[in-house]
Amino acid sequence: MLDGLSRREVELRFGAAEGRATLLSRLADGSSVTLDADAVGAGLQSRIDQVEDAGADVVVLLCTGAFPGLRPRRARLPAPMSRRARTP
Repeated sequence: MLDGLSRREVELRFGAAEGRATLLSRLADGSSVTLDADAVGAGLQSRIDQVEDAGADVVVLLCTGAFPGLRPRRARLPAPMSRRARTP
């Protein structure tokens, strides 16, 4: 979702707001940026809508954050494995 965006664009669209839940992400240049979790969730929902419109049947998120409010219209969105489930 952040691919192709400059740091400034990322901060304008998804930058952290005081008093709100945040996420930490690493940009392509290796630097980190703090993001507003709700803004990221809204951006992810928009991206899910886009890929569904393009014909995607499955959407896979590779992220350590939790986004319980995401709702695909028809594509399958596999639930991530919990950390507890991966621990031997």
